[in-house]
Amino acid sequence: MNYPNIVGTPYDYSKKKYWMDLPKHPAKPKKQVDCIWLSPTSSMANAYIGPVDPVMKFMAKDYYKEMGVVFNKHCNMYAPYYHQLSTRKFNDLTDDEIYAIEANEPRTDVYAALDYYFEHYNNGRPYVLAGHSQGSCLIAYVLMEYMEFHPELRDRMVAAYCVGYGIPKEVLAEYPSIKPAQGPDDTGVLISWNTEGPENIGQHNFVIRPNAYVINPLNWKTDDTPAMPDKKNKALADAQIDLERCSVITRLADPDKDSILAEGLGKVGPLGKLPPVREFFEKMIVPGFGTHSFHGRDYTFYAHSVSKNLKHRIDNYLKK
Repeated sequence: MNYPNIVGTPYDYSKKKYWMDLPKHPAKPKKQVDCIWLSPTSSMANAYIGPVDPVMKFMAKDYYKEMGVVFNKHCNMYAPYYHQLSTRKFNDLTDDEIYAIEANEPRTDVYAALDYYFEHYNNGRPYVLAGHSQGSCLIAYVLMEYMEFHPELRDRMVAAYCVGYGIPKEVLAEYPSIKPAQGPDDTGVLISWNTEGPENIGQHNFVIRPNAYVINPLNWKTDDTPAMPDKKNKALADAQIDLERCSVITRLADPDKDSILAEGLGKVGPLGKLPPVREFFEKMIVPGFGTHSFHGRDYTFYAHSVSKNLKHRIDNYLKK
């Protein structure tokens, strides 16, 4: 299908080298529900838009090990590589400029990957959209534009995890087909949050948007009811929505171990010391997120809760 304002030529997604992860038999996987995963920023190219190169692949796989586990227990995983806005250029751009650049080659690739997936792999199964950071920015494009060209696909979407990137409520109001989740049970919905410490309030953070939709990944409420780690949710941090900042605030996480700044300095977090290339990578992006951002831990802190709730939403969808 021809989409408006397409920039560049997409990768050929019939070739498995452009997929980070696929089921052994992509058209006949074992599970009832698929997940399309869009990686966070993994490029360190010197140009604004980076190709799929060895460094991007390494970084994307490293993030996938940490974040993809939320979904792969319950879903067949389909994870395409795609052109990305480079980490080296983020700090030179405004938030609006970042979003506009994503509409170029990254969007072109993602739409092509989805076209191939739905035509050759999906075979009518329910699916989940999931991503983080830059990947979630592109999920926003998918929900707002791609689905407008493919309205028949909306009914098969269990949920869209647009985590690590805020979408303002006034933007969502322009797209009544996008329904933000309001609790733990609904399906066909958008799910989104960004995590930071209270000391980060007032600092610039690329992914915190004014008046953005946000849901608490522990109690699945959209108000400011606090939620604490316990034996059931097995969380690594607490969670409370700051309704003015429109982010999830944690007061228990240790900024010396788990913040973007700590990750950039290679400190030991819940998953151990970062590999040198990722240490260098995340050190570059500190100015854009603030010193007490937990952007890299949006999934990690709440992985058990998110995975358990995903299973609940899938069960609800299948019952329907």
